[in-house]
Amino acid sequence: MQAFHAMKAHPDMVAGEGEIDTVLMQQVPGLVCKQGADGYYGISLKETKYGPLGVVLKVEDGSTAAREPAVIRVLELLGVLSENNTLPWKRPIIRNHRKIETGYLEADIHLTWH
Repeated sequence: MQAFHAMKAHPDMVAGEGEIDTVLMQQVPGLVCKQGADGYYGISLKETKYGPLGVVLKVEDGSTAAREPAVIRVLELLGVLSENNTLPWKRPIIRNHRKIETGYLEADIHLTWH
């Protein structure tokens, strides 16, 4: 519990200003999170409609670009974030080397409870 409180008190020390971890911990009560190497992401939620939860996400190919929309979508599905949120990681734009928009990333995730 001490790590939870330390991360929540100083989210900017977890990932840095403006990073997804920091912003989520600043905006979502009862949430701490940390990105890891090779597409991993860990989330601890003190309270959801399902009770307290720990979530670990792994993007199979290790993509960090795909990880962030997946994190946002999981939090939406758990009811922690509104589906109308405007966080920049929800649907990041893909640009080519000339900075021309060529597409976007969007997570297609469905949760199943067992």
